[in-house]
Amino acid sequence: RMRVAALKTAAKVEVPVEVVGGMEKKWAFSQEQVRVSIASSNSTVLPRDPPGSLEATWESVAPGGDSELRLGGTLRSLAHQLEHTQTQLDEARVQVQAKDAQLQDRAREHAEAQSQWEMKEERLRGEQVLLEHELACLRSELRRERRLQSVITPGDFRRLRTHFDEATLQKENEKLKDLNLQLECRLEGAQEALEDAMRAKAAAATV
Repeated sequence: RMRVAALKTAAKVEVPVEVVGGMEKKWAFSQEQVRVSIASSNSTVLPRDPPGSLEATWESVAPGGDSELRLGGTLRSLAHQLEHTQTQLDEARVQVQAKDAQLQDRAREHAEAQSQWEMKEERLRGEQVLLEHELACLRSELRRERRLQSVITPGDFRRLRTHFDEATLQKENEKLKDLNLQLECRLEGAQEALEDAMRAKAAAATV
């Protein structure tokens, strides 16, 4: 009886029209088909069908049944996973972009620092050349003074005393020595600064 009632109920259900490949197909259970199915059946339970299986199947596949609920839950779960994955991808993309910008900034800073060190090194080399030239001129002047002192005899010195006072000559000699010492100190300082700059440049190149 339950099966007959279910089939009679199914006879009143109309399935929406589907258009497939340009042809209309209307799926519906007619009362005539239901009556033929009932007449051809000897019993209300099909062979090997447990009692109530038809009703359970209909309740499962009917709108709002267990299958639809499970499918809806699965779709919601997949949508949630997709949204979570998309969020993770967006966060990873932002992190990659930030890291790339940071690396570009570091590369730009490194290039600027290297350029500054090269300019400083060039300036120090120029100062070193000038100091070496000035020191060479001073040493040449000192050698000339020593040669004059070794060549001039006391008699010659007395004759030249009207032109060169001994105190003045000694004073000039001391001034030349002080200037020589200053130039040597400046040269040593320039060389040390140049060495520091070269070491810093080498250290920056290894970073």
